[in-house]
Amino acid sequence: MKREEAVYREIWDKKAGLPEGVNSRAAGILRHLDPGDRLLDVGAGRGETALVAKGIFREIHAIDISEKALETARQRGAVTKKVNLNSEKIPYQDGFFDAAVCLDAIEHVIDPIELVREIRRVLKDNGSLVLSTPNFRKVKNILRLLFKGSFPKTSGDRVGWDGGHLHYFTYKDLKDILEDNGFAVARRDCLVSEEKFSSFKKLLELLLPKTVFEEFIAGGIVIKAIKNK
Repeated sequence: MKREEAVYREIWDKKAGLPEGVNSRAAGILRHLDPGDRLLDVGAGRGETALVAKGIFREIHAIDISEKALETARQRGAVTKKVNLNSEKIPYQDGFFDAAVCLDAIEHVIDPIELVREIRRVLKDNGSLVLSTPNFRKVKNILRLLFKGSFPKTSGDRVGWDGGHLHYFTYKDLKDILEDNGFAVARRDCLVSEEKFSSFKKLLELLLPKTVFEEFIAGGIVIKAIKNK
């Protein structure tokens, strides 16, 4: 077994006893999805997206490195394929999907640019991609680097180095990657963990301009992008 597969087996073994409901990340993505025929979930995990999107798409296909996670995704109605995105192409033909989601997965792969190109390949013209990743520019991360002298951690998983995170992104980083590789950014959003969404953060969301809150307070970046012809 390759080292990266062993890492994700350990991660999902540790999550075996955790609740399997819809997480806030998958639920928050729902408003960015337009109805269509086929949806691809890249780095699908246990298939939370399949739960929220099954009324919007006729078919939901899920790919992930973890067979253990995909077992649950299958139970949730997804068509699953085990794929190591560090060494394998996405196993679908060109232009097969109306839409794709890639939720907190791009930071796990060795070559994020190749991943974006592969997702673009399997999308139809004008197909949409909804992508999320932890926000490295948030104030908490900046302060940790400045005053503690340690690199911020962006994963809740404590397996290996930062739960398998290999890259760290700001909104501009992702925007540049997408626009340089055949996508047009259509919408920007953010994710804030509900269980950590304190009264103070809620007040900041009301008081600060939306872009400032997204850049410096929110824990997650969300971008909806459209494949250029």
